[in-house]
Amino acid sequence: MFTSQICATIGHHMSVIYNDNCQINVAQHCNLSCRACSHLSPLLSKDFADPETLRSDLKTMAKYYHTKYTQLLGGEPLLHPNILSIIAVVRESGISDHVGVWTNGLLLWKMSDEFWKAVDGVTVSVYPGKEMTPKQVRTCHKKARRHGTILRMGIADEFRESHSEVGTKDISLIKKLYRTCLIVNCHTIEKGFFFKCPPSVFLPRVLNTKFRSPQIDGIKIVDSPSFGEELRTYLESPYPLASCKHCLGSVGKKISHSQVRRSEWRQLQESKLEDMVDYELLSAMEKQPNYETYHRARPRPYYYISSRRQLLAYIKRKYGAFEYLSTLFNLMSSCTEGTRAREVSVNSQS
Repeated sequence: MFTSQICATIGHHMSVIYNDNCQINVAQHCNLSCRACSHLSPLLSKDFADPETLRSDLKTMAKYYHTKYTQLLGGEPLLHPNILSIIAVVRESGISDHVGVWTNGLLLWKMSDEFWKAVDGVTVSVYPGKEMTPKQVRTCHKKARRHGTILRMGIADEFRESHSEVGTKDISLIKKLYRTCLIVNCHTIEKGFFFKCPPSVFLPRVLNTKFRSPQIDGIKIVDSPSFGEELRTYLESPYPLASCKHCLGSVGKKISHSQVRRSEWRQLQESKLEDMVDYELLSAMEKQPNYETYHRARPRPYYYISSRRQLLAYIKRKYGAFEYLSTLFNLMSSCTEGTRAREVSVNSQS
């Protein structure tokens, strides 16, 4: 279960913990209301990450913890009015090698060149009926190419049930869900606490009458000589979290993506947890608990659109032949204008 690595001994008793990724919820609210959102954004009020609080948390965490990627998400992260400061704080802390943003893309085409320059990558979850227009996609592609930013589009027309309001008392099932969970290594830093996964941040907050504390599943970030060892013990624990009795981990039943009224959102999660499990996938994940098994059951095509060829392939797949030809013409026109501009520059110099 515990896939982080303990290495690079520092001092006498401390070690740095390495993980593939760590998440920071830049904004807990969203401009969409997706059915079964695993971050429960439709139920949360407007709230933004504070750069100075985050600076303090990351300064402490960086002494004991390092990750390959820091993912900025939400909610919808691009709602944050000062997201450039958040990105700068993550960079300055040295806690990760790369900084990326996960977004629904609706505001992405409006982002400044400073934003595109500041991040290493942007992943867009493309939801049916809530997509960028082809023109907006072309705008994002142009800015990404200009600044060498990786741009990836993931078509998300299906979700899996994320949690049950009712939950379960079946300890055996809870242990199976925990052992097969791929989310449990999506570590999250949230307002002075470190959590193993996003559901353990949000479930106790929303289902507050069922938990004794909103931070019951987290560990407080404290700059002390013992914190490194406490963090390692917390991450190595094989026991399910308190949130696991309401969480479906990676094996919730597959559902079509849809937008739901916020006032009706909770009603759809009021089934027993046992009735929301995809038992066929659970059986497969017990044998091979990895992303390959998961993606075979729920393929989600991702398109890297850093090159012109990749952009054309995505446009053709998503919008059809007419927009494909329109984009091709647009790219050819841009190339012609660029060539003319270079010729004028050479002639003027000579």
